[in-house]
Amino acid sequence: MEISVVIPVYNSKDIVKDCIDSILGQDFRGEYEIILVDDCSTDGSYEFMLAIAASARLPVRVLRTPANGGYPVAMNVGIAASRGRYVARQDADDVSHPSRLSIQFSAIEKHSDIAMVSSTRYWLTPYGKPYHQALAPGPEHILETWDDIMQQRRKFTDAAAMFRRELFDRVGGYNTYQRSGMDFDLWLRLIELTGHPVLTLRTPLYGRRLIPGSLIYQPGTTHNNSMPRLLARRRIEDGIHPSTPPDLQWIADRKQESPPMKGEYRRVRFIVETGVTCLRMGDFWGFIDFAKSAFVRNPLSAIRILAGSLVRGGDKGKIPGYPTFPIA
Repeated sequence: MEISVVIPVYNSKDIVKDCIDSILGQDFRGEYEIILVDDCSTDGSYEFMLAIAASARLPVRVLRTPANGGYPVAMNVGIAASRGRYVARQDADDVSHPSRLSIQFSAIEKHSDIAMVSSTRYWLTPYGKPYHQALAPGPEHILETWDDIMQQRRKFTDAAAMFRRELFDRVGGYNTYQRSGMDFDLWLRLIELTGHPVLTLRTPLYGRRLIPGSLIYQPGTTHNNSMPRLLARRRIEDGIHPSTPPDLQWIADRKQESPPMKGEYRRVRFIVETGVTCLRMGDFWGFIDFAKSAFVRNPLSAIRILAGSLVRGGDKGKIPGYPTFPIA
């Protein structure tokens, strides 16, 4: 088995079929499997996926976590059951380009001196309007380092990652001390373990669906996402091996020292500006969904940010439609 695609799922019955179809429709000629890990959904996702697996033309397994623990726990469950030499990450509300697995497999087989491979992404608004980032012509891939992640200048997409199962085991798998930020916590540790960078394919092979209720928009996410970087600095300064389990008391103390208010204002701005971009892409109801979400979080900040964002017209660097493949 070459690749195991592991997909954590929670209450995604209405959208997970698009995700699964995008993996079943890959042009990869090697052997691969799909592992769906239901994280104790309450909307019938588990039964729905069992029905899909029963009629799939490829190996599709549906597992279930013993209790709802978030995507890091679900990923650990799925990877523990995987049979592939490589693990491909995928979120249940997203889609992959038909050539994602074949292109990434070729890259990771060719480059032994990388921690993992990923790609850039395009986006889908809540009601399915695609858009992408304007990119200048350049090389087919770039190498991104520990410093790039720490300084928040990396270009790769977490859920588009493919990595070696053997390295995952050596580094101790996903940490589970919180529900967000555990992807780049793992990427930092893989880089520390191997001493190698991430290979990022500039072709956007991954479609990220924007949903106001997603984890990235939740209260505390910005604040929580700072913790993997604090832990990484501590490992480097104190010579801690990347497979060493994190000190939970140390994490609790750091969270007490740094209240999340500033990060939450940035999160409201992120929600509003995403909504305005949806409006510019022709998704009015997607804009309404994001505006409502921001207003519930902080009405005064939402109104102030919305006024300025509407004047600017959203992110002018985003272009309607699907990206072309490949990038020249």
